[in-house]
Amino acid sequence: MVKIDLKRKIVRLRKKLKLLFKKTEPFLVKLKPYLFEISIIAAIVFLNLLVLYLPQSKIDLTRGKVHSLSPQSIKIIKNLNNLVKITVYQSEDLPLELKPLVGNFKSILEEFRRINPNGFKVTYLDPSKDEEIREKANKQGIRAIQFSTINSDKYEVKSGYFGLIVEYGGKSEVLPVAGDVGNLEYFLVSTIKKIDQKDVSKVFMAEDNDLKNTEYKYFRQFLNQNYTVEEADLENLDEEKKAVLILAGSFEGTNENVNKNLKDWVKNGNSLIIFWNRINIDERMQARDVTSDGLNDFLKGVGIEVKRGLVSDPSASVANFKTNSGSFLTEYPYWPEVKTENMNSEIPVMSGVNSLSFEWISPIYAFEKFKILFSSSYESILDEKFTNISPPVSNNSLGKDKKKMILGALRTDTVKIAVVGDADFIKDRFVVNHQGNMIFGLNLVDYLSNDDSLLEIRSKSINDSRIKEVKDQQKNLIKTINMLAPIVILILIYLFTWKRRKLIKF
Repeated sequence: MVKIDLKRKIVRLRKKLKLLFKKTEPFLVKLKPYLFEISIIAAIVFLNLLVLYLPQSKIDLTRGKVHSLSPQSIKIIKNLNNLVKITVYQSEDLPLELKPLVGNFKSILEEFRRINPNGFKVTYLDPSKDEEIREKANKQGIRAIQFSTINSDKYEVKSGYFGLIVEYGGKSEVLPVAGDVGNLEYFLVSTIKKIDQKDVSKVFMAEDNDLKNTEYKYFRQFLNQNYTVEEADLENLDEEKKAVLILAGSFEGTNENVNKNLKDWVKNGNSLIIFWNRINIDERMQARDVTSDGLNDFLKGVGIEVKRGLVSDPSASVANFKTNSGSFLTEYPYWPEVKTENMNSEIPVMSGVNSLSFEWISPIYAFEKFKILFSSSYESILDEKFTNISPPVSNNSLGKDKKKMILGALRTDTVKIAVVGDADFIKDRFVVNHQGNMIFGLNLVDYLSNDDSLLEIRSKSINDSRIKEVKDQQKNLIKTINMLAPIVILILIYLFTWKRRKLIKF
């Protein structure tokens, strides 16, 4: 009996479908010539709905996959043992330049929650609207930031909040100003990893100035996300196992005792990074040679030497110089810019580094045991006199002895040492405009501390994709093609559609 009823229902459904088809057949016949266009529109709508409601189906076509989570991030997020609580203090009225950062941050958190639905709890609070929330944010170390804006043709200075706190396993980390971080995925994952790990690796840092007057504030701030950063006294080095020592500055007047301490440091299996200003430049643009016998002797003993002189390269950064009559911008050859073609991409340290910019860098001579990290261009010149380095200055005025010179080198066989002939490139005033410098410095510490698991995350920073220079004839050809191509494509589409309709009617 049940089977008979089912058959009757099927027969009735078929009759209804046939009747519906007969009623809509005239309309479908009219639409037949337009089926191709309709199918294209339907496909576009379907793909948009797919991307909207299924985020995991998105396709990231950017170089370096900057809008997709790295495999290392996914692995860490999946293996979370405790709940991650993220409190975001964010003002509603933020400047336009921070809007993309806010959107990117929210999309990253949504991706985190998709991978581990029970692993994240995110709370958004606006201190600008609630006095109690504002006091709570200030106690936790999150202060209001000031930003300028133009409203109704008036220049205004406003204040707002955009910071966050990450809590995991009873511990917490604070990011006072989220706008200071270029790669939010790296910050979040590295913060969770730092909180979760039992033993935090140590990084010792020595510079010419003391901690109160440090010019490496941002570099230290980023190092603190994964390491315990302590001051180092070169005259009395602790023989800490598996630690990294960073020297940044000129270190004028080092003696034989420093030479001995550095030898013992690397001999005991520790790593050493030297960012050395071989030539000192004062505020009056006067250059002088640095006397540092202890550092010189140590470097020669391990097979490397920072030469006396300054590299002048036509591939240079734009510098802003101030004079009594004002300021001016100019390409300054004594501030070389190293591009990807002059970097050793086989070494993980250079992962994600698209360009490096230096202030008054000295070249390096290294033996075979050292691997080249990056070099100057073939058009660079070594200035050993540096009598006049004040801008404007032309690279061609220094002579015709042009050659490629090593600017950074690395050794990891019996000792772990990295050397760069400049210490200014990671100072606060330089890393703000040159993110590649910060990425390189952090990569170097991770690599020499045997913790390269975060390299692939940091390397996802937005690439500096530059337009290659072309000749004037090529420019005119490209311009003509760009003008004619859309017209030709539209004509071809029209002819194809017209021909198709004609064949259908026939």
